[in-house]
Amino acid sequence: MGGQRDLRRISEDSGDMRALPWGTQPPGDPPQEVTLARSLEERARLRTRLPTPDECRRLRVAALIEAQEMAQELGINKATLWKWESGVSSPTGPTRDRYAELLENLAKAVA
Repeated sequence: MGGQRDLRRISEDSGDMRALPWGTQPPGDPPQEVTLARSLEERARLRTRLPTPDECRRLRVAALIEAQEMAQELGINKATLWKWESGVSSPTGPTRDRYAELLENLAKAVA
């Protein structure tokens, strides 16, 4: 097969079995790389927009949100939020992305 493997997929629209070269997409499917790139771009955008710890606290307080309420929304404990707002530690992974999104929305709301 010249180094290419066949990838068998079932077409959702017709239900037939087709053999496609490894790494190709069935007609109509968005390339996986494009979807991944959009996800990475969005995460990078949110990461660059995380305010300073003082600004994070200011936004929360200006929006009249208690620390416990914010922590519950993020699925963390109040002590972790305190560490973030004090600059002792920083959020990571999906929690950081969610925190950045929440802060961005708070900034719009209190503007």
